[in-house]
Amino acid sequence: MSILKGKEPYDGSNIYIIQCSCGSDMIQLSTMDTELCIAYYAHGHYRHGIGFWNKMRYIWRIITTGYPYGDDICINEDDIDEVIEVFKTLKEEIQINQLDNMTSEQIDKSLQDI
Repeated sequence: MSILKGKEPYDGSNIYIIQCSCGSDMIQLSTMDTELCIAYYAHGHYRHGIGFWNKMRYIWRIITTGYPYGDDICINEDDIDEVIEVFKTLKEEIQINQLDNMTSEQIDKSLQDI
C-alpha cells in the first residue's frame, strides 16, 4: 500500500490517494466545501483489456460530465465522524480476526514480547 498526497488543480485543496498493495486499485480522499469525497478507481481488472463499448462509455462520460469516473461518493461534514467510527470498528474486527487466526504458539510468543 502507498499513500500519495497532492493538491486539487481547481481549488488547491489536499487530496490523498491510497493505492492497493497489489497496485491495481486506488481510493482518492478529498474535500469539496464541507463534504468528504471518496472516489474509487479500478485499474487492471479487465482480463482482456477494456472493450470497445466500455471505452466509448468512458469517452461519452468525459464529454458529458467532464469527469471519467462515476464511482465516487461525498459525505457531508455531519456524517464524517460516523464514517471514522466505522473505520475504527473495522480495524478492531481485523485485529480480533488476526487473534482468532493465531496459533497457541504465536499467542505465547506475542505475550512474551510484552
